Amino acid sequence: MENNEITNYEGFGGTNTGFTDIRCSVPTGELIQLANWAKFRGILDIIMGALCCLGIVTAVFGIPLLIGGIKVLDSVSALKQAIKTDNHEKMTDFFMNQKKFFVLNGVSNIIYIALSLLALIISLGIFAMFLREFITDPKITDFFNPEYFSSF
Repeated sequence: MENNEITNYEGFGGTNTGFTDIRCSVPTGELIQLANWAKFRGILDIIMGALCCLGIVTAVFGIPLLIGGIKVLDSVSALKQAIKTDNHEKMTDFFMNQKKFFVLNGVSNIIYIALSLLALIISLGIFAMFLREFITDPKITDFFNPEYFSSF
């Protein structure tokens, strides 16, 4: 079997009957840069998740963000151990934690978008209520009475 081929795979959307054996060569420097950027992203997600958890409503998307940041830091640890020891199991741990991060990040983003749309709808409703009150106010309707403008 050639490098980069996938074994036991029945196509996209098919069933994978076992593990995939992918062989590729990545420079160690690139893996270290990946670990450093992933660590930065993990710390950033933990901070943002913790800040979001300060609010009751925002905690709904802050919790997955916080857990995702922790998973990224777990994957960084696994990647660094895989680089040092050339341990394939640690590389598997890296990818599994990365998958969990992406799932949690996706869930957090979907919740954030849904809450943003809900806030927009509520804001537009409140604006429409105030606008209706403003338009129907007798003082305002008298101001725009054409009789006042007939002297010009």
